[in-house]
Amino acid sequence: MACTHFIVQKPMQTESLLCAIAAGKWVLAPSFLEESIEARAFVPEAPHEWNEARAARMGLGRTVTALVRGCRLQRTAAERPFAKWDVFLCCASESRCQSFSHVLRCGGCKYIEPRRPYELLEDCRLLQLYKSDEGENPFVLADDNMWDQEGLDEFAEISGGLQVLKLDYISKCLYTENGSSEDYRSLQNLAIRKRPRSPSADS
Repeated sequence: MACTHFIVQKPMQTESLLCAIAAGKWVLAPSFLEESIEARAFVPEAPHEWNEARAARMGLGRTVTALVRGCRLQRTAAERPFAKWDVFLCCASESRCQSFSHVLRCGGCKYIEPRRPYELLEDCRLLQLYKSDEGENPFVLADDNMWDQEGLDEFAEISGGLQVLKLDYISKCLYTENGSSEDYRSLQNLAIRKRPRSPSADS
């Protein structure tokens, strides 16, 4: 992302905003430009940076209010949030895959491989799934509707423990310091929670 500042009147969880936060850019309210024009010089950015308090005053939703917490967090971070990620993307459409790939690259991710669930399963069966040069396993980011229960069960058995995480794990890691997949429900865990209970012996 080539810009240094991202000005937005009303933050929404769009590709542009996610890219700006992931890249560590200044994410500012229009008041920054208004005061700079009046002063005929750029004023300090910090008072105009989007944060939880500013979002709450505008009555923005909880999702956006949480997301803008990441503006300062990522701007001051020593390392981009996705710099150590190796990701397989399972998206419902090519456009969504391109959009999330852009966000991941802005956040420092170097390895992004779009795959369909059946392709990942086939690679696992053939023992050809990618392994990081640093010995770290990648993980899968997926739209909720990309995997069925049978596929998730098989992948859990043959993938060597690779997690299938929901795509909104990306935004969570932007506003959560030291975010870990361990405190985020994977699709496998979500599917297990949704399974119907087996009939009891008494019924």
